[in-house]
Amino acid sequence: MWGASFASGNNRYAGKVIDFFAKTANQSQQVADDILKIAVSYPNTSREVLQSFRSKYGDSGFLQIYYAGTALWGVSSNAAQHPFIFDTLTAYAKEHSRPPAGIVIVVSILPRNLQFVPHTKFEPKPSS
Repeated sequence: MWGASFASGNNRYAGKVIDFFAKTANQSQQVADDILKIAVSYPNTSREVLQSFRSKYGDSGFLQIYYAGTALWGVSSNAAQHPFIFDTLTAYAKEHSRPPAGIVIVVSILPRNLQFVPHTKFEPKPSS
């Protein structure tokens, strides 16, 4: 999906990566939080953390959580480098701010990327 996304400049391919992450994360807030733990430490997620997820979710569930974590890491990493990916992630977060996936993006991923995206301009609210 990343190759198609960068070759075409079309955000629908990045959207498919976000959708995969979201489908898994929206199972529950706990699942979303566990995916985030993988994403923020990827590729150096500790063996102990990974083993605890395998015990918690079983082999099949663990793989889904792990792949969703790498998808979230990829989206976050690419959003910091490519404005159209950042815009795609921001649009997703605006449309899906309530489910667990949207919460993870809004609270954890977007703030980390704001400092890296050159077209983003932070303007503080005027004090009252």
